[in-house]
Amino acid sequence: MNLIKKQVSHVRFGSGTVSSNDGGRITVVFSGGAGEKSFLYPEAFEHHLSISDPNLHEEIMKDLQMKSEQAAAEKLRQEQHYIEEMNRLAEEKLASKKPPRRKKR
Repeated sequence: MNLIKKQVSHVRFGSGTVSSNDGGRITVVFSGGAGEKSFLYPEAFEHHLSISDPNLHEEIMKDLQMKSEQAAAEKLRQEQHYIEEMNRLAEEKLASKKPPRRKKR
């Protein structure tokens, strides 16, 4: 999605214009001395940035939802990998234990 030259608003820095949007980052030039700031895209639109165009807002929210779902899926994958690794280590530990010695009579 091309957001370059689109007007956005930041909760602290006020209004600004998007100067670049690539690589998961968005750069905004703010008026009023705040200068140029870089944000994660689309995460910045969750709490810090807003855009007045309802169509663009909807697209950004879709991107945000998709990113959130991807993060949740990755977290689940990592948790599953952790569980599998713990099970593997437990099995190795059990396999490496020597059987108990029998007493001689």
